[in-house]
Amino acid sequence: IRQAAITGMLSNESAETKIVAEKELQLLLRSEHQHERDNALLILNEVKDEYDHPDHALLIESENPEARKKAIYAIGKGASPESLEALVRQLGKNSKYVLKALQQAGEKSVPYIKKALSDEKIGGNTRQQLIRTSGKIGGKKSQHLLIQLLQVSPTDSYETIKALYRSKYIAENKD
Repeated sequence: IRQAAITGMLSNESAETKIVAEKELQLLLRSEHQHERDNALLILNEVKDEYDHPDHALLIESENPEARKKAIYAIGKGASPESLEALVRQLGKNSKYVLKALQQAGEKSVPYIKKALSDEKIGGNTRQQLIRTSGKIGGKKSQHLLIQLLQVSPTDSYETIKALYRSKYIAENKD
């Protein structure tokens, strides 16, 4: 009942109601009890395309691998900057789930993908997967990133061109 109430309150138009729900959700996210944190993740999963709590990042970086995976699954179009930052830091540990979550977050995640691609520590395979994910996201931001990559990283041009094609990029005819 508590879970359904908080979920409904987060979708409510009233700012006061939303604030109460956010405080309750914060208590669940920061709880010492795993079942309460799991309930918080179920709530976040329900509203992932409209809302995300800044404390979601805490569970994305959890020491518990199962909790971390559930937290990554709860990323959607409503992802907060804190959650996206935490998500990118998980590359290499849970790359498959992270890439899917970045794609689910859509164009919001493009600046974080760009930041990850500029990191020297990101290796070849992960780098190619990030480029592919950007192509799957599509849109102007993603296409702009991919065009920049063509200019600054010629070694990735094959993967970048494929990603541009996947993003349905159409080159403008400039005479």
